[in-house]
Amino acid sequence: MVFIGKENPFTQGQMKPIVWQKIKTKKFPIGKSNLSEKEKQYKHKSAIKEQTYLYETNTYQIFIKDYTEPNDRQIQDRHLIVIDKKKDSAVLERMFNEREGTVIASLNFGINYPEVPNSKEQWIGKLFKDKPEVIFRFAWYSFSCPHIDFVNPQDKYVGINCRIN
Repeated sequence: MVFIGKENPFTQGQMKPIVWQKIKTKKFPIGKSNLSEKEKQYKHKSAIKEQTYLYETNTYQIFIKDYTEPNDRQIQDRHLIVIDKKKDSAVLERMFNEREGTVIASLNFGINYPEVPNSKEQWIGKLFKDKPEVIFRFAWYSFSCPHIDFVNPQDKYVGINCRIN
């Protein structure tokens, strides 16, 4: 990470790679969703529910449900819900869609493939001093810059300035 200014805004050593565990689809907490019916609609109408995953911290349960086309294993849509364990409610929820310039990121890539140990994809933890935890790297972007989501309903996200060729 690079910063410009007098003080470093970043913490050290407080980010953890997410190691996803497959779970049964019925365990996905769709009943706690805060998205509108329109927002919950999958962009790829023929997509089917494929896999559901969970990662837990002391504070959060993080769920992912991936959707694929019937004859194609490529993930088309991904539904992310982060549940605050104390409040038992969603504090972050996003839909990611495969489209031109956007690809759904692999899960457990650098974990399942030890020959590329520095390629862990999703991360969670305290990145910024005096800010809530963050979570990121659910999609890869060709024509736009990614962002880092705060795991907090009050703070939305931080855009990453990048150069797009």
